[in-house]
Amino acid sequence: MIQDKKLADQQVEEQQAQARALVEDQERMIIEANQSVETKMAGFQGECTNQIIKAQADAAKQKREADGSYAAKLLMADSALYAASREAEGRKATLMAEAEGKEYVLGVIQDTSKRPEFCELYDSIIDSQGGQLVR
Repeated sequence: MIQDKKLADQQVEEQQAQARALVEDQERMIIEANQSVETKMAGFQGECTNQIIKAQADAAKQKREADGSYAAKLLMADSALYAASREAEGRKATLMAEAEGKEYVLGVIQDTSKRPEFCELYDSIIDSQGGQLVR
């Protein structure tokens, strides 16, 4: 009987040792699985961070391009406005000069005392144009 008891105790100890070994293996496997998950999560977070940085850089580039395009178009519009304004001022000056000339001619026609002065001016204009009246 003592021997049976020793054998039973020995078997219990072996089974307990196997159970402890299995528990330790299970704990080791859990730790390895957690480390694997943490490694994969860190890689995924890194990829996400890189994608966010790339998206922000692309957005900044597009904004700079849009700002540059806006500035160029604004300068072109200002230039066109300035050119049109200068052209309008020149046309106005031409029309004003023509109107003054016509008023003068009308005044000369209406005032017979200025006709000799007008005739001299008329002759000088015709001479300066090669003998032809420019209208």
